[in-house]
Amino acid sequence: MTPFQRDEVEDREAWAREVAALRAEAREPERRLIALGQLGDLLRIGGDGEEAVWVLTEALTLSREREDEGRIRANTIRLATALQYGGAHERARTMLEGLVERIEGSSDPAHFDYAVQHLGKVYAEQGRWADAVECFEGALELRQGRPTEASSRRALEEARARQAEGA
Repeated sequence: MTPFQRDEVEDREAWAREVAALRAEAREPERRLIALGQLGDLLRIGGDGEEAVWVLTEALTLSREREDEGRIRANTIRLATALQYGGAHERARTMLEGLVERIEGSSDPAHFDYAVQHLGKVYAEQGRWADAVECFEGALELRQGRPTEASSRRALEEARARQAEGA
C-alpha cells in the first residue's frame, strides 16, 4: 500500500508542546471529549499510531455515550484515518463506508464531505483508483467554494493520474 497525501509534522517541538497541552486538557471533564479528538489526530500525524487509535477509540466511545452525533461522525473519521495510517485499511474502509451510508440516510449532511474524502484516501492506498476517483469527485462537488475544495481537487487530480498510469 502506498501512502496517499498523508499529514506530517513540520515542527516537532511545537507538536510536542501541543500534545502536552492537549493531554492536560483531556484531564478536565468539560474539555475531555474535544481534547481527546484533537490529541488523537496529533498523535496520528506524529507517527504514534497505536496511542492515536487508543485515544480516538476513547473519544468515539465518549461521543456515543453523550449521544453527540457530530462528534461521533468526526471521531469515526479520525479513528478510521488513524487505522489507515497504521495499515488497517480494511477496518478503516469498513468504518468509513458505514459512516457514509449512515449520513446518506440522515437529514443532517454534516461531515459527509470529510467521510467521502477520507474513504477516497483509503481506496487510493488500496490501489482502488476508480473508487478513489469517484469519492474525490463527490467530495469536490460538495466542497465547491469552500476552503476544503483545494484538497479535494488535488486528491482527484492525483488519483486520476495514478489511474491513468495503471498504478
